[in-house]
Amino acid sequence: MKLKFESKISKYLILSVFILFLYLEISYFYIFTCILFITNLYKIIDKEKIFYLVSVFTFYFLRFVFSLSSSFDSNWDSFSLYNFSYANTRFFDLQQNLVSMKCIITNVDKYYYKFSTTSYISCPYSAKYGPLSTKIPFLGDIWIATLILSFAAIVSVLYLYKYVIDRNENYFFITILFLSPATNFLIERMNIDIFIFLVSIYCLINYIKYPRLGTFFILILSLYKLHPFGLLVGLTFYFVIKKDKKLFQMNFNAIILFFVVYLLDSIYYMDVLATEWRPADLRTTFGLLSDSLILDKILGVGVNAVYILLIVIILLLALTLNRLKLFSDFQLNEAEELIFYSFAFLICLNFMYANYDYRIALFLPISYVFYKKLESTKIVHLFIFLLPIGLKITNRNPELIYIDNFFAIIGRISIYVFISCILLIIFNEIKAYRFKNIYKFVTQNE
Repeated sequence: MKLKFESKISKYLILSVFILFLYLEISYFYIFTCILFITNLYKIIDKEKIFYLVSVFTFYFLRFVFSLSSSFDSNWDSFSLYNFSYANTRFFDLQQNLVSMKCIITNVDKYYYKFSTTSYISCPYSAKYGPLSTKIPFLGDIWIATLILSFAAIVSVLYLYKYVIDRNENYFFITILFLSPATNFLIERMNIDIFIFLVSIYCLINYIKYPRLGTFFILILSLYKLHPFGLLVGLTFYFVIKKDKKLFQMNFNAIILFFVVYLLDSIYYMDVLATEWRPADLRTTFGLLSDSLILDKILGVGVNAVYILLIVIILLLALTLNRLKLFSDFQLNEAEELIFYSFAFLICLNFMYANYDYRIALFLPISYVFYKKLESTKIVHLFIFLLPIGLKITNRNPELIYIDNFFAIIGRISIYVFISCILLIIFNEIKAYRFKNIYKFVTQNE
């Protein structure tokens, strides 16, 4: 009886601290939940489904409410890590993207991002994400459209969260995926990647029913912003190992069409479309290029040399994991396989470049697959809690920045292990199927 009472006390204490940090000290919330995960204390509260549902729905509902007025500036900032909250702006990337679309056919002169008094943007401006990003115009009110699209995105994220949590039992980890610093960062900025993620995951969940529509929408996303192209490659690979010639051919044709449209657009406009951003910050970015730029400042050996070194490290990690036989009994059902391989190639493509940490939210489907299969291998999951990082104490005391850097390095080690796991699984699948058989399948006629 006493043990049961103590267990209840522990549960309510953890839940109370969970809520306290989530709504009042978000930067410490991620460290707190990371500690719960590493120590397995999260299992005490893992079955509290209603608690998690209310917490996530309330958090993002308030996030939207705080976007509506400058009177909520402090509240808006309190829901964000200080180093990705930008000058009191709301849904910064979406406002910027709508300005880019408006500049296609009209002029915008000194549009001040809501609710900043110092940050503004004017035409000419183009995001240059991909061929379609410079062709699709926008004519309406930027701020009203931002609110409507942001509300739709948040509702869709919450619907997806409810969909996933109703079909699984790992409530704590699912909740952390949807509240993670990367997901929060993505929603705070309302980057176009959130719409890419939502459309992609919906297409893949329903892909077996509507394969043509799924491939079509993913192709459109790829032509708007280039990195969803990885999903097409993943789908093509998946249907090779499944020996489905019809769906392989359809996705392979989509890849060819992608290159044709991109090439023709580049030739016609005499401009290779690609984002000009090369973000490289230890606490808010990831990717081989980001890390190469960061390490080159320290080592001074050249970005290319560091890039190659990091690739070698990933390959060595994959070989080590292979020797440990971590994936000797790694089995997925068909629905999991389709999503896994699609997002695996998307992730690998993104990891080759330089990205802000909000794109880590695109890792979530595979993160959950790994959690179900590799829950005890903690290092694979730590980046979910630690990237991006920006503790309140380092904002007030810049000399303590080494604390942020320590957690950021742990997160980076974790994400390199995560990528190595993905590469190892892909390699093992190719090895099992044999290169010779893949070539035969791809080249043979019906």
